[in-house]
Amino acid sequence: MYSLTGILLLLLFLNLLSCQGNEMIKSENGRLLFVGSYTENSDQGIEIYQVDESGRLTLKSVQKNIDNPSYITISPDKKYLYAANELMNYTDKNGGYISSYSINQETGGLTFINKIFSEGGAPCYITTSNDGQFLLVSNYMQETVASFLVNNGKIEKAVSVIKHNGQGPNTNRQDASHMHSIRLDKKNNIAFAADLGADKVYVYDFDKENGELSEKENSISLAAGAGPRHFEFSKDGKTIYILNELNSTIEIFKINKENGNRNHIQTISTLPKDYSNKNYPADIHISPSGEYLYTSNRGHNSIAIFEIRKDDTLKMLGTNAVHGDWPRNFMIDPLGKYLLVANQKSKNIVTFSIEKNGGLTKIQSTTTIASPVCLQVLNADNK
Repeated sequence: MYSLTGILLLLLFLNLLSCQGNEMIKSENGRLLFVGSYTENSDQGIEIYQVDESGRLTLKSVQKNIDNPSYITISPDKKYLYAANELMNYTDKNGGYISSYSINQETGGLTFINKIFSEGGAPCYITTSNDGQFLLVSNYMQETVASFLVNNGKIEKAVSVIKHNGQGPNTNRQDASHMHSIRLDKKNNIAFAADLGADKVYVYDFDKENGELSEKENSISLAAGAGPRHFEFSKDGKTIYILNELNSTIEIFKINKENGNRNHIQTISTLPKDYSNKNYPADIHISPSGEYLYTSNRGHNSIAIFEIRKDDTLKMLGTNAVHGDWPRNFMIDPLGKYLLVANQKSKNIVTFSIEKNGGLTKIQSTTTIASPVCLQVLNADNK
């Protein structure tokens, strides 16, 4: 017969095994990384990788026959993936389209649902409302932003389409409005959209009931020739950091929620002082802690690292080589452990660990099949 102590020890041992088994399952499932790309043939599309806790990647599968899914986003409930298919020859529309897929939570496999005209050409950014009922899209060509109704993953009709007309001093890049990104604020009441061609970030009221966008008068004006591309909000939503592609700067504005005013507080370069060659910043993100801000530099081929001060201004800490060519999109692990960079021209994704001081240490380079330009991660436990 077993003693009471022996039984308790046995139960404790079995419980430990059970806990270890659960951890093993979580570790094996890890996270799923979806990679949007510029495609060259039908064997390319959206690549799906396993991501372990350190950010190391293992290729799982490729969802083929998807044309230029250059920007992708995942629905808030993690069930669907939406892609902006950056084309100019979709049927008779002379534009691009957006497409929808359901996600297999175990394998990451994608099942096509539908696609629809993006209401413009070369759609390059897509995002969802907080409730997942609407999509917002920016079209680089044909100068439009649009919002769409979504029903169980299926993209329905466009709810609103807004066309802009503007120009800038850079005749090669600013011959017309070029809408490059669109995002909602944290409360989903206001949308912002960057117009690279007109040096403006437009502001819209967003109707959460029907998804309609309506332009407000108080747009944000950037320096002439700046070329705003992407932007990020501070943790409290009171500051907007606007990344300018054409002059390699970040312009920072305080947002007054009561009267809508935007007060400029700083302009800072994304480059070292001794660098004078061509450069085109692409993406901008803030660490989960809210302490650091990062941008990608195409040309200098680096990630610029900034400390966010208490007044929301930035102090440049330095740059980190991306070990590749043309870093476009990058993403930060939701827990702030690692950063992944998509290098478009060298076709590789580089994983960096994020140090306590905000610095980056390379831990892996993964060769991709197509040219990687957008990274979106899905947690296996949907958290």
